[in-house]
Amino acid sequence: MSAPTVHQTSPEQFIPEIPEVVERMRFIRGSEHFLPVTPEETHRAANLLVDQHAGARHIGEVLRHQVKARDTRQAEIIEQVGYHDQTILDDISPSIDPSQGARRVLWTIGQFAIRARSDRAMLLNLSKDAVQVGNGNRSVAEERQDAQDGLVEYPNGFRYGLPELLRFRDLSRVADGRKVPEQTKVHQIVEDGDGYLVGDVYTVAPNQDDIATYLDHEIARLRVADVRKNIGPAISDQYNRERFWRSILVSVEGYQVSKELKSVAHRILLSLDIAKR
Repeated sequence: MSAPTVHQTSPEQFIPEIPEVVERMRFIRGSEHFLPVTPEETHRAANLLVDQHAGARHIGEVLRHQVKARDTRQAEIIEQVGYHDQTILDDISPSIDPSQGARRVLWTIGQFAIRARSDRAMLLNLSKDAVQVGNGNRSVAEERQDAQDGLVEYPNGFRYGLPELLRFRDLSRVADGRKVPEQTKVHQIVEDGDGYLVGDVYTVAPNQDDIATYLDHEIARLRVADVRKNIGPAISDQYNRERFWRSILVSVEGYQVSKELKSVAHRILLSLDIAKR
């Protein structure tokens, strides 16, 4: 798989200051008690806040749309060749697999849940470090450097969780209607080589020049007391994020969708349960 690619979404898709998107973020935070971290997650979560079967119904709609697209394409081919040639239709069927779009949506939803589990683990590691520091006014950057130099020992040496914490802080500011520095690019998403959404620039591409500079600057300003103040809400945010997306996967697994899609949902849920042990 190729390296992750960062894409800045257009203003029409998502910029935090757009009132409609801010309102959606607030709605999700008020209803489900978490903040989505990408534009894709924001829109999907808002659209799925209908009922307990919303996820399964959404997958069903995607599947029906893809089936209609396949049938339309096949009808066009039959019209072009002047007769029904099953060999031609069989040759093109892999490129218009009706279940492909539904599987893609399921794996995207699964990634939201998996990333939430991973992000919460990073924040828990950071929490273990923060409680070990005697002086809350100490700089996190200083403590991390001291740990690297072997002057002090912490469970994780302040190596984990800081990007996740700063992302939560910035997204909270966006939802509260406050401005955040442009270089944070909280309206960016990251895709893998196959075009699947995998996360945000804070946690997936933190070494890119613009975000790396910003994170270093903010970590240098961060005190241990700031971490202690915000770490609890940040951990709860990721717990609720995983809980929400897990519930969507459970609804798909238990609803009237194809065996193949039920199997995809089951495999994602199984991976979450294995990671929990």
